Amino acid sequence: MTEEQGRTLGRPLAGELVEHLPLRPLWLCRRCGQPWPCGAAKVALLTEYQDNRVSLFLEQIQAFRLLAALLRQYAQTEQR
Repeated sequence: MTEEQGRTLGRPLAGELVEHLPLRPLWLCRRCGQPWPCGAAKVALLTEYQDNRVSLFLEQIQAFRLLAALLRQYAQTEQR
């Protein structure tokens, strides 16, 4: 697994501190347990995307779409 794949999956790499990444499907921060994005995650995202806010916006839309899909799945299982 590459470093980028590990980060995408929200898994810490060997010897790496757990970053402020989402624990799905709960959407809590893996490090501090706060709703994600926690304060530290927001700062990290803004720092990472400071020169390209459009990419940050697109990444957040992707996370929102994933959350919406998970909620639809949950609602369907609750109706059964």
